[in-house]
Amino acid sequence: ATPHHGSGKISLWRNALFAWLLVSLLFVLLYQASRWSVLSAIGSHAKGVAIAAAASLSGADLDEVNRESPPDQPAFHRIQKQLDILGQANPDIRYIYTMRRSSVPFAPVTAYEYVVDQSARDNNQDGKIGLEERSEPPGKSYDASHLPALVEAWSKPSSDRDVAPDPPYEALISGYAPVLRANGETAGVVGVDIAVQTVDQKLKFLRVVMLALWAVTGGL
Repeated sequence: ATPHHGSGKISLWRNALFAWLLVSLLFVLLYQASRWSVLSAIGSHAKGVAIAAAASLSGADLDEVNRESPPDQPAFHRIQKQLDILGQANPDIRYIYTMRRSSVPFAPVTAYEYVVDQSARDNNQDGKIGLEERSEPPGKSYDASHLPALVEAWSKPSSDRDVAPDPPYEALISGYAPVLRANGETAGVVGVDIAVQTVDQKLKFLRVVMLALWAVTGGL
């Protein structure tokens, strides 16, 4: 009877290993689905703020601002003040700014330029304004070819589907919305960036919960 007993134990361990692998696979799939849900919620939040910002801005003001605009231009300060108010009211937001398609003749639709950026902020509290904390000037070019959601935002509100690296800035997830003129045409786009640090905090909590559930379920 001994050989049969040993065979039974091997079969039992094999079944247990198979069950553990199956549980692990299910939790990996569940984590990926949960991660997508978290990123989608953050992107929707960023897009919602962008929509609110776009509704509060004037397309005519955006049209007035260009690289030759004087630093004290009223239209520039009206836009920047509104961006700063929205940024301060939403602590999760790292950057909020306006862009438009490039004014360079024959430029592709992925070629953008800054219109009005938020005021420079010392985000890391080190007493100085770093490269990633400065305010970008009107007319500075920006290649949006790696951000399809930004290109899409010329026509309708949109948001990134995943965290997007954007050196020299930290990795971000962003929402966008078009700013319209009185005739309904798009004058520019509002962008709202949420830092990956905020995303990581939410995903870290999710990972801890999922690992705990995986350990308990796998043990059972």
